[in-house]
Amino acid sequence: MNNPVKRLFTIALLCLPAAAFISQSYHAINGSPYAGATGMYTNPANPVNSAFKWDLTLFSMQFTASNTAFVITNASISNTANVGLQASTNGANRSFHSTADMNLLNFHFKINPKSAIAFGK
Repeated sequence: MNNPVKRLFTIALLCLPAAAFISQSYHAINGSPYAGATGMYTNPANPVNSAFKWDLTLFSMQFTASNTAFVITNASISNTANVGLQASTNGANRSFHSTADMNLLNFHFKINPKSAIAFGK
């Protein structure tokens, strides 16, 4: 397995079972009442609007990326021989943005419908 693309696909396939254990993600975390204790980092008022009275997150890691800089061509799980990577040619500005964070021991408790307490690291 000298091809780095084959190696990348193999690692991605091995990580797929772990995707079933994801409890929180960046999807709709800015306004979602289901964001949990880590939602306070993007919206400090999130614990007050939470769907649950309390939430405890012992450890979490999140990563998101958006890309207009490059395109993966001929991607196929069954045939990785012709996969390519090329710069985007749509004529627009190219960009690559990513965000990653790791949180340890986050907790929020909703005291009543108008007040809550939350902490985390």
